[in-house]
Formats: sequence, structure tokens, C-alpha cells
Amino acid sequence: LQFSWRAQENPKEYHKLIHWSTITGLENHGRVEFEQELKDGVEMVDISMTITYKLPRVVAFLLREKGPEKGGLANGIIERIIQADLLRFKRIIEKS
Repeated sequence: LQFSWRAQENPKEYHKLIHWSTITGLENHGRVEFEQELKDGVEMVDISMTITYKLPRVVAFLLREKGPEKGGLANGIIERIIQADLLRFKRIIEKS
């Protein structure tokens, strides 16, 4: 399976929030939140990412039926998609 989409970035809060929603392709939306914190005298940033995908109904049904538990196979596929998204995001952040 392979999915693609085009997204638009919604208004961001500098150093706090990035969020987007799709304009074409696989429907999804997400947000990345940044929260500065001080831990043992060291300034750190906690990053939280949420992504919501809406799979085509037929694909969701087929994946759910074949999984060892309800949604098992679909969850594994989506987890791999999210992991790839996180790796791409990490590379972008590290270049900044």
C-alpha cells in the first residue's frame, strides 16, 4: 500500500505549534507541539506529535478483517507510516 497527499500548513505559533491539514489525497491532519522545560538545570524541549489519518473505507475494512485483532494490521501499517513521518521530521529539524 502506498498513500500520498498534499497538505497546507495552518497558522503556527512560533516555537510552540505547527499543524496542517490535507488539501488532496489521503485525508489527514496533524500537529507538532513544542514545550520548553528545565530538567536538572538543562533547558530541553519536549516534542509531542499527533497525526490522524482517514483510510478509505474499503482499505480499512480489508485491513481490519485480516488483522489478528480488530484493526491490528491497519494499526501496524499506519504505525510504519507515522514512523517514516517522524524520521523525515527529525531530519528536517536537525538541519535547522
